[in-house]
Amino acid sequence: ACMEELAQVSTEGVPSGEGGRANPACIVAQQRQRASDGSIASGLASYLEIGRTYQWNAELEAKVQALTLEQVNAAVKRHITPSKISI
Repeated sequence: ACMEELAQVSTEGVPSGEGGRANPACIVAQQRQRASDGSIASGLASYLEIGRTYQWNAELEAKVQALTLEQVNAAVKRHITPSKISI
């Protein structure tokens, strides 16, 4: 079922009703992850190691929220090739 869904999305795009829900869902998941002290400490340590800040994270979230359905579909078509995926 997963491969069929990937094939459909890669050829037809993300359905308009689903695309609008995807961005906020991933942002909410990231915000929940940052709700605990342990997660913040781990994130700070990781970002320190790779030279990032939470400002970088805020900018990434803003970019994700600004994505249009057309941009998401173009990225899916450009980067997902179901025949190259093994499940």
